[in-house]
Amino acid sequence: MCFAWLLRAEAQPEPMLRVALASDLRSTNPGINRDSVTDWVMTHVVEGLVAVNAELAPAPMLAESWRVSDDGREYTFRLRSNVKFQNGATLRAEQVVWSWRRMLDPQTRWPCLSWYDGKGDSRVLIESVDELDDLTVRFRLREPDPLFVYRLADVQCHVAIVHPDSLDAGGKWRWPIGTGPYRLKEWRRGRYIELERFDDYSLAAGPASGFTGRKEAIVRTVRLVVIPDASSAKLAVLSGEIDLWPLTAAEALPELRRDPGVELLHEASRDWSVLLMQNREGVMSNATLRAAIASALDPALIAQSTMYAERPLRPYGVPAEDIAPEMLARIPRAYQPQSTQDLLRQAGYRGEPIEIDVSRETGNYFNDAIVVHALLVRAGINARIRSMDWATQFKRYLGHEYQLSLFGYTGRATGPMMYSVFVCDPAKRANCVVNTPRALDIVREINKAALPEQRSALMGELEIEIARDRSIIGLYAPLRITTVRRSVVGYETWALGMPRFWGVSVTAW
Repeated sequence: MCFAWLLRAEAQPEPMLRVALASDLRSTNPGINRDSVTDWVMTHVVEGLVAVNAELAPAPMLAESWRVSDDGREYTFRLRSNVKFQNGATLRAEQVVWSWRRMLDPQTRWPCLSWYDGKGDSRVLIESVDELDDLTVRFRLREPDPLFVYRLADVQCHVAIVHPDSLDAGGKWRWPIGTGPYRLKEWRRGRYIELERFDDYSLAAGPASGFTGRKEAIVRTVRLVVIPDASSAKLAVLSGEIDLWPLTAAEALPELRRDPGVELLHEASRDWSVLLMQNREGVMSNATLRAAIASALDPALIAQSTMYAERPLRPYGVPAEDIAPEMLARIPRAYQPQSTQDLLRQAGYRGEPIEIDVSRETGNYFNDAIVVHALLVRAGINARIRSMDWATQFKRYLGHEYQLSLFGYTGRATGPMMYSVFVCDPAKRANCVVNTPRALDIVREINKAALPEQRSALMGELEIEIARDRSIIGLYAPLRITTVRRSVVGYETWALGMPRFWGVSVTAW
């Protein structure tokens, strides 16, 4: 399939960077209606007070510095003085306060509101966000939160500082006017997204690091082309119509490795591939049945389902080295095939059909689904694969409307941030996976722990509870592979794994 008609712009004065996306944006409203692909794109357009650096720690972005009061309840941020919005307005504290108050308004329906409204499992409550002067903003919390700046830097739940003109006169979202190195120029749904360099972008001090530092946009235009089919994406790369393919499909690797015109970049990210098990309704609400399913699944065999890419086993929500060593030995193994039949009898399973949700568009999950299906059928479980597009699967995930779902979580910089994605109260967030009272208590303890060693021990306790619940089965840490044509200069991968297009140039083509 040829995408030349889509990729070549008329009278293009300089090369554009052309990137393949497996799925389209969910919206242009940062943080409100999002998924990982939406985050990838919007991190080039909008910025927050702080961001994650290459060491996965919070670092200054729109704020040049911050200080914390002695009682730990006040955080005061000093803004950089020379930052411009993409409509030419100068960034001032009033827009920071406006952006935060908008996100904290329940009418905005921000999915991460529970992180800050006192109703979430962390119990963090922002009492006020105030403008002290043109360049100073103060947050006041109900009680100290050791992870507050980490929360502000979280990619999936950070608050983008946007200009009020991003909304129309009626208060509805219109278009993002951010402070990032690229502005969103065009979005043709289902076809492509085009970013244009923001020439008045104000470079931060220090070298580029993660999402911080000097994010210099060299390429004037970045066109992100929606190509859900892996074979079509491969052909577009091989023909030179695509320059960059993040999350390259494993089945494309043999042919790509033979092409001298491309380079394959490997990165071990903090992403996590899992099997989710619905635990609230119908046959899947039976904890013993969930244990039986878990006991039948060989994680090593599933991880090997795609022979062309390494996928290290990862049974836990965080890398094993993040968990206290003395706790690791206490975490029970899910895979125990000798117990499957006894567990099925104890569960009273009578052959009810169980569907496995999977999408062909993301990762290599369909290969995983074939292996999972075979293992379950061999164990006597009436499993069926339900293949769907990614948008449908993600919607079903958000509503907890599945039985089994092969799914992936984008890596977070810290363990507490990762666990907060799937360990939570379903009365507050429908897509919660693990919701036992003990798990919720441990999450609250983790969020209050001031020392890393305390959090490390608590994460071990949490993994023991997750293993008992058997609502989420950790499979592997996918090795991210990015295909880069050799005409692309300066593209780098990093631990968080999300693509960054600043600092990248393209030779003439």
